[in-house]
Amino acid sequence: MIRYASRYSIGQRLALGLGFLFALQLAVLAGVLVWLDENEKAYDELSGRLLPRTMLAKELEQTVLYVALTARDQLLQPTRLHARAFAQATERAGTALRFVGAVPAGTDGDPYAAARFQVLRYVRETERIVAAGAERAIDDLARLRESTLGSIRAFVVQEQAATQAALGAMAANRERISRLLAWLAAASALVFALAGWLTARSIRRPARRLLEFASALEAGNWRSALSLAPASPQAAARTRDEMQRLGHALGAAAVALEAREQQLQQQNEELQAQNEEIQAQNEEIQAQGEEIQAQGEEIQAQNSDLLEQTARLREQASALKEADERKNEFLGVLAHELRNPLSAMANSLALMARAGPGADTAQARAILERQLRHLVRLIDDLLDITRISRGKIHLRRKPLELAALLGDCLADLQASAERKGVRLELAPPAQPLWVSGDDMRLSQVFGNIVGNAIKFTDAGGRVAVSASGEDARWAVARIADSGRGMDEALLERLFTPFSQGEGELARSSGGLGLGLALVKGLVELHGGRVQARSDGPGRGTELAVRLPLCEPPAQDARAEAPAPLQAARSARILLVEDNADAGDSLRVLLELDGHQVRIARSGPEALEAAKAFRPEAVLCDIGLPGMDGYEVARALRRQAGDRQPLLIALTGYAAGVDQERSARAGFDHHLAKPPDLERLSRLFAGL
Repeated sequence: MIRYASRYSIGQRLALGLGFLFALQLAVLAGVLVWLDENEKAYDELSGRLLPRTMLAKELEQTVLYVALTARDQLLQPTRLHARAFAQATERAGTALRFVGAVPAGTDGDPYAAARFQVLRYVRETERIVAAGAERAIDDLARLRESTLGSIRAFVVQEQAATQAALGAMAANRERISRLLAWLAAASALVFALAGWLTARSIRRPARRLLEFASALEAGNWRSALSLAPASPQAAARTRDEMQRLGHALGAAAVALEAREQQLQQQNEELQAQNEEIQAQNEEIQAQGEEIQAQGEEIQAQNSDLLEQTARLREQASALKEADERKNEFLGVLAHELRNPLSAMANSLALMARAGPGADTAQARAILERQLRHLVRLIDDLLDITRISRGKIHLRRKPLELAALLGDCLADLQASAERKGVRLELAPPAQPLWVSGDDMRLSQVFGNIVGNAIKFTDAGGRVAVSASGEDARWAVARIADSGRGMDEALLERLFTPFSQGEGELARSSGGLGLGLALVKGLVELHGGRVQARSDGPGRGTELAVRLPLCEPPAQDARAEAPAPLQAARSARILLVEDNADAGDSLRVLLELDGHQVRIARSGPEALEAAKAFRPEAVLCDIGLPGMDGYEVARALRRQAGDRQPLLIALTGYAAGVDQERSARAGFDHHLAKPPDLERLSRLFAGL
């Protein structure tokens, strides 16, 4: 047990020394504050009275000199300029005196007040002399000026002396404050040193002893520190000395370490068993980590795929948005394009209704036929675009001579070009160019291109068509016009469905924006490609169609002549049509050809009529109410037995998939509405 108990704790001893130092500093601070207050008063006197009065005195001196100079000039040489200068000088003197403050005449005792009074008297006397124009009074003015300046300078000297005195007092105060602060610093250092020495003396010996016990504890020998443990908790609570408390704490720590050693020994045995278990778990975790790493790599790959899919989806969304905008524009154009021929047809029908007996309705009929062909062409274009996008168009290929194909196309469009006032030109190749293709589809390609060229070329323009070979592999047909031309933005989307140039309300050119999309699709089906070029709006357009060359046909090959039409005969025809107008009009046309026609409005009615009428041919609509045309065809096939009629599907559903479905249902032919009457006649002639 060590003996180091003290009457006061370390904190109490330090507080006593610091309290003495604080009292000393307060005393010194009070003296500093007193001297600072005196210094502040001297500064206020200097800045509030002495300096402003000195500056005002100098201003008065300059004013007097200025008045004297201008008065002398006016007396020696009276002019308006000198008079104005003198007036400005006196006005400046009055302003300075008003700023300084007026002093009653006869006041003396204060040099500042005497100087102000002397300046005021000088200015008034000078004004009087100048007003009198007494040139001989110049010397009097000079003496008065010197007297006035003397008063001002005496005041300035007195104020400068007072200023120096104030500055001296301030410097003395600063010196006293500096000495007092230096003395305070020395006394503080001495008190701090004394307090530190006393505190260290009362702490160093017990601290050295406690350090020995602490070193023993660090080395693991806590048993030597067991003697420091307090006899009881009450004894430890009564002591106020920190070092003794620290010794008690070291002793208690030694006791705790003794107990802890026994506990740790037991825990070590438990930890050894747990360590073995943890090692097994670590191996399992390592295996799981490898599995997780593999899964992470897989997830990373999936993330990359998802990012790519997201980018593709965004591109598709942008494309869908653009397509939707084109679709909306197309629907508006389609409505316009349908209303135009329908309006002309309605007008023609009204004209025919109002015409009297024997009136000539040939023009109205011609309008009806022309507008009907226009409507059919619009619908065919829509169907062809759908077939191309779904790959449902089948080409009937054969060798074709390109120049002849272009010549036939120009011959078909010659009348249209003449009505528009456009000149058509054909430059044939030096030698025949043969391509393998479907003559009807290629005629459709070149008809669309040349028709567009005529449509967008003003009267007096020209459309030049030429054909040539390229690289011994391609036949190139070029169609160049001198028409409106197009910009880069339109060239980029020229072959996109429903794309047109900037629309006009008149829409005199018409069209759905499908023609060139059809051209591109049909040319690519033939293994070729189509390109457009234009130098800009108003500078014409050129389209080039490239098709693969093929071997020419054998010399003795001849075009197969179409079979002649057989003489028409009367046939029994069952017409199944729920639309009354369409059915009745077609019935009249067939009866005019000499056929016997029976009409049925629904599927069940058609089956009943077929039992009694026993038709040789059946024209059946597909979109019937209740029982559709496919069911009617299958029922008729079952009902007819050995005497099977010719089944012809007559419908607005004309896509390839619709034709395949009608064939599976038992139809022999599939015709789109409105039907081609010549083709119907050929079909009936074969009965």
